[in-house]
Amino acid sequence: MKKVSILISLFNSEKYIAQTIESAFNQTWENKEIIVVDDGSTDNSLEIVRTYESDILKLYTQKNQGVCAARNYALKKATGEYIQYIDHDDVIDLDKIEKQMNYIISHNLSETDVVYSSYVNFHDDVKNILPQNFSHKDKSYDKPLELFNDMLIARSIILPASYLMHRNVIESVGGWNEFLRNNEDGEFYARIMTKATNVHFVPDVKVYWRTTLGSLSKHVSTDYLNFKYIAWTAIVSILLKNNDSARTIYACAQLLKDFIIEFRPNNEKYLKPLEKFMKQNKINFDTADKNLAHKFLINTIGWRKTLLLKEKIKKIR
Repeated sequence: MKKVSILISLFNSEKYIAQTIESAFNQTWENKEIIVVDDGSTDNSLEIVRTYESDILKLYTQKNQGVCAARNYALKKATGEYIQYIDHDDVIDLDKIEKQMNYIISHNLSETDVVYSSYVNFHDDVKNILPQNFSHKDKSYDKPLELFNDMLIARSIILPASYLMHRNVIESVGGWNEFLRNNEDGEFYARIMTKATNVHFVPDVKVYWRTTLGSLSKHVSTDYLNFKYIAWTAIVSILLKNNDSARTIYACAQLLKDFIIEFRPNNEKYLKPLEKFMKQNKINFDTADKNLAHKFLINTIGWRKTLLLKEKIKKIR
């Protein structure tokens, strides 16, 4: 029986870490280990995890260096062939790993094949499921980067916990980018998909993504936007380099448009470099939802000047 390493990066999750660990400990796949890396927690998280230390669960600590550094450290300590990531406040079905490993074995998948399953959002209790919409749900891909096109067009993601993959795939891309302190998962999995042969959807499995008021993704700080800009332009570069097509360009345009519109006015300093980046990569601002006058302005003076002009007019009014 192949060994699966469940890797949990931990930072200040005293309210939820026990539930996360229980969902890992009680996995029906018997040959498993759990590696927890505490990234400098200042609450009682570390003390809670220590009560679970055993032959199955190993706990390591590091000074606060971010989730990517914690995940890379966990991988170094892991001894399993297959890797399952779980965030410190998420939960997975107790048979999640068993079903995905059985799929891998029964379909004779290679080390470069990646499997994933669906997830649901919940608030506080797994019974409080939130609405969602994924165009890529229930789909497998013989061109893995097409998964990213689907995600960008649908404005959705797949959680790290949804995937299960051989450690060699992770090592082949150099692990997680430790410079990034958030928005790191998209950049990481874009690189993974350049090495994957196929991506297989495994049905009847769920991962539960906890939505909390204090989650990092809710805060729009200078650092947050900086990491988002770096990660999202990196994703676009990876996609265009490895899967250059009209659909990829369209998908990338949707991603960058979200950055332009959603984070106004905090993203002001990124508009000029982003405009240059888009021109270099021949990505046009998507005007499908704009009226004729708006389209004319964008085509005449560019999307950045049009956006700033529109905002100035609103202030005058």
